[in-house]
Amino acid sequence: EEVSTLITPDKVKEFEQSQATRDAVILLGKLSGAHSMEITQGMYTLVRDYLIAQIMIDNANRAGVVAFMIVKEFLRAKMEDDSYVVEVLHHKTVDTHGPAQVVLMVHLYNHLDIFLKELRAKLPCLQTDVNMPMFLSWLGKSLQSSQVTKALGSIFKKAGVVGPIHHTLY
Repeated sequence: EEVSTLITPDKVKEFEQSQATRDAVILLGKLSGAHSMEITQGMYTLVRDYLIAQIMIDNANRAGVVAFMIVKEFLRAKMEDDSYVVEVLHHKTVDTHGPAQVVLMVHLYNHLDIFLKELRAKLPCLQTDVNMPMFLSWLGKSLQSSQVTKALGSIFKKAGVVGPIHHTLY
């Protein structure tokens, strides 16, 4: 039964070709040049959830790695070959496995940079502390790993992908 619910390459392709994904990418493109654009909660959560999903698709991390990645860790990302590597120190298995590595292709890194500078920076309760998590709620609160899992399921649902979606199905 569990094998039948795994997130297959077809489900990922369906997600990546969906209108929700296109809307998020178009919004990121608009934000890269328009610094005075009004941001709504719907825009913020669409892009945030899209970026969370892309990180999890590319890395198959546990939800806590994405939930607890802080801005400072993102800003310290190192270029290795053709991608950036972010080392996340706060996660469930850090004591046995060390920092989790989140590998970001250049386009995803650039999207996260736009998110940080143009969306996250305009939250109603501006959070500029680099020790805060990269992904916050609209109200500026830290997301728990269960909320990251819900965000992942939400964006896949908006994309029209049927079935249960969570990080352990990758």
